Amino acid sequence: MTIYVLVPGACHGAWCFDDLTAALRSVGRRVLAITLTGVAERAHLAHAGVNLETHITDVLSALSAEPDAENLVLVGHSYGGMVITGVADRIPERVDALVISMRWCPGTVNRVGIWSMTRSGSGTSMSTTPATASPRCRSSTRARVPIRSRRSSSGSG
Repeated sequence: MTIYVLVPGACHGAWCFDDLTAALRSVGRRVLAITLTGVAERAHLAHAGVNLETHITDVLSALSAEPDAENLVLVGHSYGGMVITGVADRIPERVDALVISMRWCPGTVNRVGIWSMTRSGSGTSMSTTPATASPRCRSSTRARVPIRSRRSSSGSG
């Protein structure tokens, strides 16, 4: 059975998908909405080592706890698009589709909010203030988002 895996952007938690989750479940779909380490209701887990690799691992770990986690439709909003791309690179045989909504691309201008970025050899320190911030949104300036993710040996380039 198809599982829809919903990954929010850099400041949101799984709660931002509540309506979509309910709608999908009402028609019998399996849904897994994930809050990433260091943001939203998991902001207290932020530290300097939290990065894109951490978030890819968050999703892979959640999937490892799901029975029959195959035929995946990975849905990523904004920064979540980078996360699901990394997940798909690690387990391509289990992914049927990627859906990226409002993708955030490092090094580009993002008009949705105010992004403060500082680049270094190990990644990009990022803090955000979304233009339409919910009081539930949380980010940490201590978290790091590396520009490059580890690629699987099966990946090209």
